[in-house]
Amino acid sequence: MIWEIARREILVRARTKAFRIVTAFLVLLAIAGPLLVLAFPDGDSGPDQVQIGVVGELDSRVEAALAGIETDEFVVVLQEFATRELAETAVTDGDVDTVLVAGTGAAADGVESIYESSADPFVQAVVASAFQQAAIANAGLSPDELQALFADSGPETVLLDEDSNADNVGYAVAIFAVIFTFIGIQTYGALMVMSVIEEKSTRVIEVLLAHVKPYQLLAGKILGTAAIAIAQLLVLVSAVALMLMVTQDIDIPNRVWVSLPLILLTFILGFLLYAVLFAAGGSLLSRQEDSQQVLMPLIMPLLAAYVFGTTTVTSPDRLAVKILSFVPFSSPIFLPIRTSAGEIAAWEVVLSLAILAGSTALLLHFAGKVFNYALLRTGTRVSIRSALAGRDADS
Repeated sequence: MIWEIARREILVRARTKAFRIVTAFLVLLAIAGPLLVLAFPDGDSGPDQVQIGVVGELDSRVEAALAGIETDEFVVVLQEFATRELAETAVTDGDVDTVLVAGTGAAADGVESIYESSADPFVQAVVASAFQQAAIANAGLSPDELQALFADSGPETVLLDEDSNADNVGYAVAIFAVIFTFIGIQTYGALMVMSVIEEKSTRVIEVLLAHVKPYQLLAGKILGTAAIAIAQLLVLVSAVALMLMVTQDIDIPNRVWVSLPLILLTFILGFLLYAVLFAAGGSLLSRQEDSQQVLMPLIMPLLAAYVFGTTTVTSPDRLAVKILSFVPFSSPIFLPIRTSAGEIAAWEVVLSLAILAGSTALLLHFAGKVFNYALLRTGTRVSIRSALAGRDADS
């Protein structure tokens, strides 16, 4: 009978215009996202300017070769820096594509070529070309010297931050999880409240309770609404996974692939927790005009977690984030943040999910009592104390 109630809830919600519009939009996003990535895999065709910084005295022929590189598609612009520290700051700020530091590296006459998080192959080719031109001008044309010339691999590459690209991907996935979790729980939680109030005010609830028990009705409504929310989340997760797979020029860390199913599982458990509260809260009311009296207190913990979570996505190792990832009312927000960043141990994931699932089961017990007592009582709002006690406050 629970599954029949869930099926009825799915059919009723799936027939609404709003649900069809949102689902159609998500399907288009899932299809269009990967296609757009495939259509524009590399962004711009090439830079208009290649900004190269210089620290120290380069070989005059190398510097002349760099300054003389100019085509219809790009031109090399040299910029001198007094110190290595200033040059590295310019690299991290994006002011230059690379910096050549003379007299430090082991390759190419002691020159280092500094990049931020990854070496741009295009810029590397430009720099290597200049060194080869200088080497040709300095070398003879004997076979041995010519072989040595082309054996030179160019300046030594130094990465200032090797993991920033992987971190950025993790942050993006975490932000996606936080936003959808908040919007999904809030939207479908409100639908849950409205559904219960509507059925109470129209007396449909009396017909339903003539055939099913209150706990069956509660479980069926929660499962049905959860199925719709999860279906839409699966569409979005599939879109994100496809876009990550077709984006070949971005190194996707393994922790991101692991975090996607964990995001789905965390959302399911988090939604069930709040859905139990929303269903029980909706049963206390008889008019939709009073729904905000229930919605606001129930949504406040999630709203606070969302606001704090969006500001700490890039700081998953903070103590507050670690603590809140174990609190059931905030873990649906903070657990994806930590898993996407890889800042969590396996036992912590298991413990957090176990606390969330156990809290849902415990709340379901109390929500069942509230649901059983308040469903057939119309008119004035039923107090939670009366519903848990199973008797009217004035009796």
